[in-house]
Amino acid sequence: MKINTTNIEKMQVAINAAQAKATTRTVNVATVSELIETAEKWLKSKGIPKSCWLGSKFSYAEHVNCNSYSKKSFTADSTEINIERGASGWFLTGVRRVSLATGNNSASDYSVCLSELARNSAIENFKKSLWKI
Repeated sequence: MKINTTNIEKMQVAINAAQAKATTRTVNVATVSELIETAEKWLKSKGIPKSCWLGSKFSYAEHVNCNSYSKKSFTADSTEINIERGASGWFLTGVRRVSLATGNNSASDYSVCLSELARNSAIENFKKSLWKI
């Protein structure tokens, strides 16, 4: 799947197909837009220029934490969405239901996979920041 995120109708069809009868921890087109906004803010905060974003991947799936009094873990289904930066913008590259482990220390709702170019840019920016100390 590779749907340009400007094509709202195709994105909604893919989301609906993946979620089918799901009623909890679901996503919609607005969630995809929010993920793009979050991804762009994150990339900018790391000093990665837009020219290096190509190939960077982000995903989102809502996790559930147990209450602080419960030490039990369980699994819960959630819709996971994946986006990737292409030459002409962001693309929705995956939508699926996944089972996630929950607990007091659940993983983040977001995950990042930088392209080699973006990773090298982030490393260079980090090295430059060390020289300022």
